[in-house]
Amino acid sequence: MKRLWDRIIAFFKTRWGKITAVVGILLAVLAVLANIFGVLNFFGLSGVRTPTPTATPEPFIELVDMTSPIERDNEASLSIRTLPGSTCFLGYITPAGTLSRASDLGFTTANSLGICSWDWYIHEDTTPGQGELTVRVGDFEQKFSITIIADVVAPETKLIQDTPLAQTLESHLTSTIPAYYDDLDCIPRDTPREVGVVESVIDGNTIDVRTADGTILR
Repeated sequence: MKRLWDRIIAFFKTRWGKITAVVGILLAVLAVLANIFGVLNFFGLSGVRTPTPTATPEPFIELVDMTSPIERDNEASLSIRTLPGSTCFLGYITPAGTLSRASDLGFTTANSLGICSWDWYIHEDTTPGQGELTVRVGDFEQKFSITIIADVVAPETKLIQDTPLAQTLESHLTSTIPAYYDDLDCIPRDTPREVGVVESVIDGNTIDVRTADGTILR
């Protein structure tokens, strides 16, 4: 045993022995420092903070604008807000329950403000009623209802026959404007001389004539 110990001492006196001793001492110091740093870090005393991973924003869909109700044979539009740069998808189920194949639907990319917009044509043969719009951003999906209405036709104003007003007007109809108004220059020359009743005289030169359908001509 003494002989082995003498050999070890003799080795460390050599050049390589000294190098080995220095390396061993350095490794031991590093191990001690690592243990100390680990303890300090565990208790939050090291002064070095482990960076917290940045959370990825959750996708969302916020309605900005939508044309509803909308008449057939018109262009519909939809705008939503989401994360800028997101890929957005729009699908449209018509009131008849069929999937629209309009070319302007489908995928688009949100601009720097997070706005995605679509404009598409509602065909004139579309069945009026409630349609469904589906917007998808990533795995997030939201649905909106869109109301399609038939063409709005303005009602015609007509004098209803056999009513007291119609009977009164018919009993006072004249074949032309009264003779004493016939040469008045104030009557537009392109105004047809329709059968009617003189309703009123304006400032002695202009007259109002009510025709059988209730229209006032001046």
